[in-house]
Amino acid sequence: MVEIRSPANDENTIIVGQFSHLASVRNDGGWLYRYPGPSLPGSLSRVPTALGESVEFVTPDATFAPELRPGVSYPWVDQYWQAYHIDMVQAGQWEYRKFVATPAQYYRLNGVRGWQPLGASLPPEAEDLGVRPGGWDHEHCEICRKSIGASGDSHGYVDPSEHWLCETCHQKYAAPRDISFAVET
Repeated sequence: MVEIRSPANDENTIIVGQFSHLASVRNDGGWLYRYPGPSLPGSLSRVPTALGESVEFVTPDATFAPELRPGVSYPWVDQYWQAYHIDMVQAGQWEYRKFVATPAQYYRLNGVRGWQPLGASLPPEAEDLGVRPGGWDHEHCEICRKSIGASGDSHGYVDPSEHWLCETCHQKYAAPRDISFAVET
């Protein structure tokens, strides 16, 4: 990062810098990553086509990371991923577990049926359609989206925040704390 421009009128903060590689720079949205967080969401003024090009990263609120400094490098995380995906792999806190179906709260909102874990507050203006025993019958791997539970693997790995990984992604990424999934195309 070369420069930080923070306007006096509380508009977007602009961070000017260059990428050290372009492997994960596929579109204009993403994160300047910090571990432990908070990471900084925003968008590029344009996607660079060659190394060495200066580019502006525009963020709505740099107060998420007040210690940003010119001259410091911050990893880029493409908008396909969330910063927590990288955090969960870096933290390395996984438990091998069988997925067990739990009750789900069903609702309708604007003509669309939805469901959520039992005990969560219904979205505003949602119509309560009741509880279905065993309705929460699977999760998805946070990296590859493979089903864990119904119509998928019966077991997976779960972290303290209830993020699930399939066995393959756990062995390939989480066990060695490898975040290369975020730059693979």
